[in-house]
Amino acid sequence: MVDEDDKSPHKVWATPLDILRYTIEMLNLYRTEYLETKSKDDWWQMIQLLPSSYNQTRNVMLNYEVLANIYRQRKNHKLDEWREVCKWIESLPYSELITVDSREAIKEEVWKEIIKVREIPDPWEVHGTAEYAKMCPDQLITIAEMEADARRAIPADKIKTGSKED
Repeated sequence: MVDEDDKSPHKVWATPLDILRYTIEMLNLYRTEYLETKSKDDWWQMIQLLPSSYNQTRNVMLNYEVLANIYRQRKNHKLDEWREVCKWIESLPYSELITVDSREAIKEEVWKEIIKVREIPDPWEVHGTAEYAKMCPDQLITIAEMEADARRAIPADKIKTGSKED
């Protein structure tokens, strides 16, 4: 397999094609041995001889929680292979559970609910705060807490105040 340079007996030259042919020959040898003996050593030699870019089939089992983490961490990865995996994740049934940015989705849902609630006049706006506090003291705290949470979650310019300018 190795060609010797005729000009210099001390130098041995092998072309990349010669090296590839020798590697293929050794792969076939170990394959034949493995098929006969089922020896793990022969199998391991084949794996070690394969180039790192050689396509091998692997099976993995992942749940949607793991896929969501993979998607979030690798959707804009510089390696094309990770972007291909993310495209595959997007094709799965119920992929919206995996691909949605949960923080943005929660903010959007909270915003929709607050808009629904704010379109109905608040009970204390109808009855007056003091009167409503006497009628439902336990709910007043809950509503106040809810509004405080809403004000933290939604930008102030997005909240309807009930004024004529809205």
